[in-house]
Amino acid sequence: MKTVKIFPDIYYMISRLKKISLFVAVLFSLLIFSQPAAAQAPQFETGLELYQNGDFERAASAFNKMQEPRAYLFAGKSYYAMQRYQQAQSNLNSVSPDSPAAIYYESIYTLALVDFQLKQFGDALSKLYQVLDKDDLDNSLTLDANRLYGQILDYLTADQRKNAINTVSAGQVKYDLLKSAMSRVSYTDARELLELYEARVEGDWRDKASEISSVLSSQESYRSEYGNKEKSLRPPEGTIYNLGIALPAYKPSANEFAIVKSLFMGAYLAGDDFNEEHNNAKVAIHFIDTGTGSGKIESAVEEFAENYQGDALIGPLFSEQAEPMIPYLNEYKIPAIAPLSNSQINAEGSYLFQANPTFILHGREMARYAVNELNMKQFAVFARRGSAGASSAEAFRDEAEKLGAHIQYYFVEDIRPNASDVSRYTQQLGSNEEPIDAVYAPITGQASLTLIDLLIADLRRMIEPPVVLGSQEWQRLDYSLNKYNRLHIYFTQGYYSNDHGFRQSKFRSDYKRHFNVDPNQFSMIGYDVAAFLLKTLDNVGNPALLKSAMLDQTEYQGLVNDISFDGGNTNKALKILEVSEGNVSVKQ
Repeated sequence: MKTVKIFPDIYYMISRLKKISLFVAVLFSLLIFSQPAAAQAPQFETGLELYQNGDFERAASAFNKMQEPRAYLFAGKSYYAMQRYQQAQSNLNSVSPDSPAAIYYESIYTLALVDFQLKQFGDALSKLYQVLDKDDLDNSLTLDANRLYGQILDYLTADQRKNAINTVSAGQVKYDLLKSAMSRVSYTDARELLELYEARVEGDWRDKASEISSVLSSQESYRSEYGNKEKSLRPPEGTIYNLGIALPAYKPSANEFAIVKSLFMGAYLAGDDFNEEHNNAKVAIHFIDTGTGSGKIESAVEEFAENYQGDALIGPLFSEQAEPMIPYLNEYKIPAIAPLSNSQINAEGSYLFQANPTFILHGREMARYAVNELNMKQFAVFARRGSAGASSAEAFRDEAEKLGAHIQYYFVEDIRPNASDVSRYTQQLGSNEEPIDAVYAPITGQASLTLIDLLIADLRRMIEPPVVLGSQEWQRLDYSLNKYNRLHIYFTQGYYSNDHGFRQSKFRSDYKRHFNVDPNQFSMIGYDVAAFLLKTLDNVGNPALLKSAMLDQTEYQGLVNDISFDGGNTNKALKILEVSEGNVSVKQ
C-alpha cells in the first residue's frame, strides 16, 4: 500500500485504530461463512481463524498453501476483502463445477461481488442469476444472491443497463434489466432500452415486453404510469466507493509535505465520518502519487482507474498539473476536484473542478458586491502588472463597467514595494472633481504585504479615505493594529471561517483524537472537499452520475470552504468579508 511509504507516521497511527479499515466491516458482514461438513485440516482451520479475525493478508497466505476447493474459495474471499480483485478472481475461478455445490456456488456468488466492484454489472447479474436459480442450495446463499440481484437492478443508470443487456445471455436477466429501469430512467432512455432489448431477444421474451412497449407508446403514458420524477439510485449493500487523494509524495523534510499530509488526513476524516453514518455503502481512501510535474499525471489517473475502479479524485495540488490531467479524467470519466488551484483553467465541460475560486472570479464578485450591495459607482484599481492579482483587476474593471460604474484610475503597473513608487499613484486619487468611492487592490505575490501596508499608509493620510476593496491576501493582515484604523475594508476569500461553534469543535476534537495533532487550514480544506464529494455521491448513489450532480449540487457550507459550482467547473461560493474597527465579519 503506497500510503505506508508516503506517510509512514500516518499509516502507523491509523493502523492501530479500531477504524483502520474504512470498508472491511461491511465486506465482512456480506461474505458467507460456509463450513465444510468434513473435518477441517489444521492448516485450513488456521486460515479460517485468521479470516474471521479480519487478518486477510495472512489468511490468504495460509489458504494459498492448500490446493482444494474450500481453500480456493476463502483465499478468494480474503483477496476480495483487501480489494485485490484479480487475485480474488484467480482463486475463485479455481473452484471447479464438480466441487461440492455449496462451495462452488458460494464461489460464483463471491465472483459476482468482485464483478460488481469492478463495475462489470452484466457479469455480476449473470452470476447471481446462476445462484438464485438453484433450489438445492443453502437458503441463506440464495436469499443473499436474490437480494443483491434486486439491489443491482435498482442501482444501474440507463447506460449501464444498455451495456449489461449487450453482455448477458439469459433472457430473464435482460428482461429484468428492462423492467426495473421503468421510473428510474428518462422516457427517452426507456425507449432506447426497449429497442435494444427487442433487438437482443426473440420469441416469448419479446412478447413478455409487450406491456412495457404499450406504456412507452408515448411520454404521457410513461409519466402517467410511473410519475414525473425518476427514482433515486441507491447503492447495493456492500458497495465500496473509491476516493483517491492525488497529490505529490514529498519526503517529510520537504516544506510541502505538511500541506499534503494535512489535506490527506482531513480527507481521511471525512471518509471516516461518512462510514460511521452509512451502513450499506462505505468509502475507501487511496493515496495516488502525482509527482511534482506533469510527467506522472497519466499514470496516476490510470492507476486509480484500473487498480481501484476509482470513483472520484481530490487533486492535483498544483495549477500547472491540473490542465494536463483533464484528458485522462475525461477518458476514464472520473470527476476530480483540485483543492487549491486558483488559476484560470480551461476546464469547462470536463471532469476537472476547482474548489478554490479563480482570481477572475474574485474580481468579478467584488465588483458585483461593491456596485449592487454597497451602491458604489466610482473606483480606482491598484495592482501589479503580470501578477495573479492583475487578472482580478481586469475582471473587476470589466464587471463594474458592465454594471454601469466608472473606473477613474486603473493602475495596473510595475509597482515597486517602496513608499515613493506607491505614492506616485495614490497622490493622483484626489485629482478628479468627483471623488472615488473605493480602491480595489488585488495585490498578490511575495511583496504583497509590504505593498498593502504602503497603500494603506497613504490612504489613511487622506481627509476622507475611500473604502478599500481587497482580495484573498488581505486575510493575512492583523486588523487589531492601529494602522488599520479609519479605514473601511472589504475583501474576498475562498477559504475562511469565523465559526467557532459545534462543527468546528467536533472536527478539531475528532482530528486530534485520530492523529494526535491539531488541524490546520489545509486539514479543513481536505475535509471540506472530501465531504462535498461524498455528500454529492450519497445524493445520487451511483458514481456514474457524480459529475452532473456536482454541477447542480446545492451549496455545501464547510468548515472553511463553501462549495457551489452552479453549473460550471469553478467554485462560485466566494465569501465577502468586512473589516470595521478591527472586527472581521462575513457579509456573504
